[in-house]
Amino acid sequence: MKTKNHKQNLIVKLNLIIALILFSNGFAYAQNSLSAENKAIADNFIKRDLALIVNNQTIAEKERLIFKEFKKLEPTDIQKLKVTFPKYLLVNTRVKPGKEVKQIITDETVYTDLIFDFSDTNYIVFEDSKTSINHKFIYNYLEFSDLIVSKYITEKTNEIYYSCKLKYGNEIYYGFFTDADLNLQKKQENFNFVSQGLEKLNMEKIKNQAKNYLNGYFTKIFPNDEMYLYDVEYELSIAGSDKKVNFSTTAISNSKDNNLTIDDFYSSTKQKPLNFKYKSTINIYNLIANPIFIDSIYTIKNLSVSSYRYWDNDDIDARISEEARLIKKDINNINKFDYNYFANKFKNPTYLKGFSKTPYILRAKDDFKFEFNDFYSKYNVEAAMLSLSTNGTEVIFKYTPKSIETYGYMYAEYNFTPKSIERKFDTRIDSLNFKFVFVDPLLLTESRQYHSQKSPEKLIDYNIKECLISLNGYAAYLKENNKQDQVDNKNKEILYGKYGKKYVDEAIKGNIIVGMHEDLLEIPLRLWAVDRKTNSNSTQTYYFHSKIDSSAKMSVSITNKKVSNVYTW
Repeated sequence: MKTKNHKQNLIVKLNLIIALILFSNGFAYAQNSLSAENKAIADNFIKRDLALIVNNQTIAEKERLIFKEFKKLEPTDIQKLKVTFPKYLLVNTRVKPGKEVKQIITDETVYTDLIFDFSDTNYIVFEDSKTSINHKFIYNYLEFSDLIVSKYITEKTNEIYYSCKLKYGNEIYYGFFTDADLNLQKKQENFNFVSQGLEKLNMEKIKNQAKNYLNGYFTKIFPNDEMYLYDVEYELSIAGSDKKVNFSTTAISNSKDNNLTIDDFYSSTKQKPLNFKYKSTINIYNLIANPIFIDSIYTIKNLSVSSYRYWDNDDIDARISEEARLIKKDINNINKFDYNYFANKFKNPTYLKGFSKTPYILRAKDDFKFEFNDFYSKYNVEAAMLSLSTNGTEVIFKYTPKSIETYGYMYAEYNFTPKSIERKFDTRIDSLNFKFVFVDPLLLTESRQYHSQKSPEKLIDYNIKECLISLNGYAAYLKENNKQDQVDNKNKEILYGKYGKKYVDEAIKGNIIVGMHEDLLEIPLRLWAVDRKTNSNSTQTYYFHSKIDSSAKMSVSITNKKVSNVYTW
């Protein structure tokens, strides 16, 4: 007969063996033998802190998902589709029925089969395969990573679920939707709910609170409870040329169009408003409740415009690389490449590979800060902003160009950059003319290279003109370079002795390097134009833009007649 001590020793040994098995898997808790696909889903939910630890009694009340097959979705299936992020259930095997489970993974915590809690969970509804709105009414940039989804059936009730892979940048997320979610009527209901947002839930509360907003002046700023949207067309200069391009942006105002003139819209020497057109009316309380989709922003897909500096390098702008090679063979080929040539080239969908489209959104942030957002918001970059505030007896309107504050001084020369505009009203004595017009600068900034617009046609027009500028600059460069080569060859030996072979060779190549004498700068700077000059102690800094590539900028610092710093962007 085996003794009691013998049994205890066996139990201890058994526990040690189990512990070794648990930790050999690389986890501090046990795992069931899930399939590779199911384990990837479980791991992902745990990694994203979407797991819930329960006891065996709770697990017994839930249904597990049994994999059946794969299904391929069509892009139209994704539109208005609701995708849910439930809680994945882990089980603590040591907790007795009725006991509360601590949310701490221990040695007793084990993987379940794919068992989830779908109650009170987060979800999103897609506008298309790349843009979604969540149930908190915020635009998201999760998109479908794969149109192949996994089909599961619940063990007892045979309800159909699908798991799908979503991505945000390089991150992968798993979500679920049901067969019922694919129903067109159900899709529309879900989409309507998130689109309307909190409007139905808290509209009365917002209206009541508005009576006290801005010390009671909110209702005077918006006497009709409305804000008006306008499309504004601007004429912009393409840097480094005399060519112009027309682009559109959006403006908001508390005044109707019959009370506005073109002079009410922002203007500068580089951005001239040509005309404006009434677009729509927005209820100010709806805007406070949630962001409002006002338009779409188009971007040319897969268009990478090289920031090349010198034509002798290999990194010529992809839009004109083939044409540049033909011109290099025969300078007269420049006559073949006119506006119509590039118009036909750019309208070929196999070249441009179409346009990507992202939502253009107007939102009222906390404390009455109004801002437009396009895809920049994906990277958490603040847009320019109009804020309304009070300070004692004052009502203050302030426009802040956030893009300048974010990116620094280097863009200030070339951006749509009115200084911060501030208007103050002392409510005790001033005439309270609260009329405002706020123009969104995001689509008119040269730092963006004009490659995002509300109109694909205007994008194509800009690209055509920029290519013509670059190619004509290249042709001029070839003609000038052929003449200059002769001069350079004659003087090369003299220059070597005076300034050093290293620096002379770099200058002839078109490069500027630290240590180069300022006398040599005349050679590489033939294709650069000076924008401005600054002085600091014994150092002079020159700021240039390229005569060939309108997006290329450069600064060169000179100390004691030698280059001390070179910076390009």
